[in-house]
Amino acid sequence: MFFQEQEVKTFSFDQVVNVDSMESLHPELLQPLAESICSGYNGALLTCGASSEKMCTLIDLSIVKRVIANLFSRMLSQAREELFISVSFLQFYPDGSAVDLLSPKRDVLKPVTHPIFGSLVGGLCEVCVCSEEEAYAVYETCRQTLNASASSFPSRCSFLFAVAFEWKLNPEEVESDICCGRLQLFSLAGGATRTDLRGSSG
Repeated sequence: MFFQEQEVKTFSFDQVVNVDSMESLHPELLQPLAESICSGYNGALLTCGASSEKMCTLIDLSIVKRVIANLFSRMLSQAREELFISVSFLQFYPDGSAVDLLSPKRDVLKPVTHPIFGSLVGGLCEVCVCSEEEAYAVYETCRQTLNASASSFPSRCSFLFAVAFEWKLNPEEVESDICCGRLQLFSLAGGATRTDLRGSSG
């Protein structure tokens, strides 16, 4: 028996944000994130540690709503033809299971690997939207559904909300290459034991 020496990995943080310094996120991090996504990159935004209802509401209004507004403002200002925009919302329970809140059929979700787009969730429902108001309305509705379905432990459920933009690189061509930019918003919560899940349904 032998043990392979593992490489030590370190992580760094741009800054720690509280209620008073949340506004500084926009020029330093969120605006560059929106610019990258509108150029065809995938961007991820991770929030964690917000357990109180007040803090969650503040994050929704000061971060989520504004970054969605930035994305739509920049994307629509570029006047791209045949722009397709969709959103999805995946809820994670503390026991490791996941539920697609936009799928009425509750299809089975399977992780798949695409040669171009990378890791995706097969069977995940995507809803087409035309404006930032529609995108945020879907987000709000799913957040309310999450809180209702999680009953006694909504702060222990994590979720992934995604906004995808797709457009033709050469709209004058019939068979043009497609460019895609995606925002993935991860909200991570604390864990829960299986006893916390009694009486819940997916």
